[in-house]
Amino acid sequence: MHTQHSEITLEEKNTEAPIGIMAALEQEIAVILQNMGESVSVHLIAGRRYYQGQLDGQHYVVVLSRIGKVAAASTATTLINKFGVRSVVFAGLAGGVHPDALIGDIVIGSSIYQHDLDASPLFPKFSVPLLNKTFFDSDDVLSNTIKQSCLDYLDNDFDTAFKPEQKQRFFQRQKPQFHVGLIGSGDLFVNALEKQNQIAEQMPDTLCVEMEGAAVAQVCYEYDIPFAIFRIISDRADSNAIMDFNEFLSEIAPNYASPILRRLLQRLSLAVQTA
Repeated sequence: MHTQHSEITLEEKNTEAPIGIMAALEQEIAVILQNMGESVSVHLIAGRRYYQGQLDGQHYVVVLSRIGKVAAASTATTLINKFGVRSVVFAGLAGGVHPDALIGDIVIGSSIYQHDLDASPLFPKFSVPLLNKTFFDSDDVLSNTIKQSCLDYLDNDFDTAFKPEQKQRFFQRQKPQFHVGLIGSGDLFVNALEKQNQIAEQMPDTLCVEMEGAAVAQVCYEYDIPFAIFRIISDRADSNAIMDFNEFLSEIAPNYASPILRRLLQRLSLAVQTA
């Protein structure tokens, strides 16, 4: 699959426009919110706080979308129409579906689809009615920048970010692995093997599932805005998912996604300065 945005370069975009950063829950990006500094301006729109700031000359807007596809679509639309973002990044947790996507691993979505969308027989299952699209491809350049930020974090900070007992308790590998592939979104929290197996059977390449990404992807596609999504596996979308998710969210998530996002902003700032 090839993204429609893959040929867009920094020179072709307004580099003064901000980057939109989204998450569903505060714990997923808590540290970056705490460290935004005094120059941040906060805008309250439709019950959401949009935090507008800068890092090394890079403008960005951070917002908590809340949970679910409608909430995510509304928030992404506001980022585009109100703040004029030039791209959107969604970060957060997800449930692993593919056997290789273990708790603690990182997944970058090369493509996103809605695993709960079914307008058949009027339209093919999983296809967005009237758009005639099932898969929404992320931006190659932005996704690769996230990949480099993730690898940098795993190589340099992961070992000291968590206590040994936290690693033993929460991570299924001694060092998390990095995956690029298909992410499924749906308006349900997958916490049963029956549903996990159903998704895996219908779309075997699905690495993980979450509740917002495909909505953000569709909005960005319709507005022709590059996007990228990365998820940290917090559970295996099985009968233990609720407990695993809640504990991972409170104890691990605050020190995982935020440092990666900070590296991403630094890399994007450097790219703008050298463009």
